[in-house]
Amino acid sequence: MKGQHLKMRLAGANNKPWEAVWWNCVQDGGQTPDVKGSIELAYTIETNIWNNELRVQLNVQDLQCKN
Repeated sequence: MKGQHLKMRLAGANNKPWEAVWWNCVQDGGQTPDVKGSIELAYTIETNIWNNELRVQLNVQDLQCKN
């Protein structure tokens, strides 16, 4: 997503999939998080309409790895 954003597909309760976007999370020369376990997210929820399909999307504000 243009090199500055991270789009994720996460598993919630009962392994229900969620789409999440973390806008402007990658700084110059930065790396995406190396997640080997669970994570904790701070997020807001919004609806996203793309190609006439309505989806619920998590907008990540912060992420903490729980390896």
